[in-house]
Amino acid sequence: ILQGQLPTLTEALAAEREWIGDNRWRQLEAIEEIIKKGLAVDAKDRYATATERSNWRFIGGGQGVHWPDLDEDVSIENMVAGKASAESPRSLQRWLIGRSAQ
Repeated sequence: ILQGQLPTLTEALAAEREWIGDNRWRQLEAIEEIIKKGLAVDAKDRYATATERSNWRFIGGGQGVHWPDLDEDVSIENMVAGKASAESPRSLQRWLIGRSAQ
């Protein structure tokens, strides 16, 4: 259900804000920011369009985020820690070549 398509999490749940409560609402806002910044630690982000970055879904029971257009998975833990992608330069080069062929 939670996917990175417009509207954002908070926009989609705005009508339920009172029921959700202030603490959980702040948690939702924090999650939203983490997801927005998630690819910033990844080399593919330099080549991604806004549309590609906004197409995401939770994976692993909420332990990570998957961007299908970018063939990228990042754990929430690594996003929060700001850890760079472990993708090798060779793998990134293959991805870029495949991307340019599309």
